[in-house]
Amino acid sequence: VLLLTAGVMLLVELAQGALVTGRAFDVDDVILNTVGALAGYLLLGRRMSRAVHARRART
Repeated sequence: VLLLTAGVMLLVELAQGALVTGRAFDVDDVILNTVGALAGYLLLGRRMSRAVHARRART
């Protein structure tokens, strides 16, 4: 989750810097978005994953 989010956010920031007038690349955005995604995964993602996998194991 961490690497995927960091990669996607890096691509988004590079695209914004190249395509949007007046917008520059900001590494802080990449870091904060990545930390936010990791926090969301830790709070909800693991719980949801366990619920989905438990359901699949029963069927």
